[in-house]
Amino acid sequence: MRDANQKIVKSGALTLEQNGAFTISLSGLKNGNYTAVVSVQDVAENPKQGKTLKFEKANSASVDRISGDNRYETAIEISKDGWSAASTVILSRGDNFADALAGVPLAYKLDAPILMTSSAKLSANVLKEIQRLGAKNVVILGRSGAVSKNVETELKSAKLNVRRISGNDRFGTAALIANEVAPNGTNNIVVANGMDFPDALSAASYSATQGIPILLTSANKLSEPTSQAVKN
Repeated sequence: MRDANQKIVKSGALTLEQNGAFTISLSGLKNGNYTAVVSVQDVAENPKQGKTLKFEKANSASVDRISGDNRYETAIEISKDGWSAASTVILSRGDNFADALAGVPLAYKLDAPILMTSSAKLSANVLKEIQRLGAKNVVILGRSGAVSKNVETELKSAKLNVRRISGNDRFGTAALIANEVAPNGTNNIVVANGMDFPDALSAASYSATQGIPILLTSANKLSEPTSQAVKN
């Protein structure tokens, strides 16, 4: 077996079937283009005309894991994997899901990673990641009960431009985020249960790529901020 540079990388026997079909083992080959030269002999070991086969070994499936020591560090590792630089960072609380999920379409629109923090204090290494990205702008999602004024002060002390998108509750915050995702209106919205995360999580990446806002509601009644956002 020869690679694209005609270097012999593997040799051995093949399995020949009665109908003339044969099987060659490809174990141990890296991805790339190869040429297989098949030599044929009759039962008296007299050589016959061989056959040259060209083929490409396709990429095999791979599994990658992006992880940190906790959810905050994992978010940082995702940012490192996805962005070498970013002008804006989205920051949300890390112990509740609602604001971050509603913020996914906005993050996509701004080409901004989503970083997470504890409510009371800026989580370790978040500022370092913001500085690595060269970001100048931080958008905080949620009220001060979600991300405290202390966190905001820490960011401003680092000479960052900080603004906050916040409603009276998670439903109001999602509605305000939706207005930034689609300031001129939209024909489509996603409405998901704001008290549990799986459905909104499943829809988040699709909604983001399509520019569709994610609005949240309670299970049995359309929340007022969501209802008003739909009208707007």
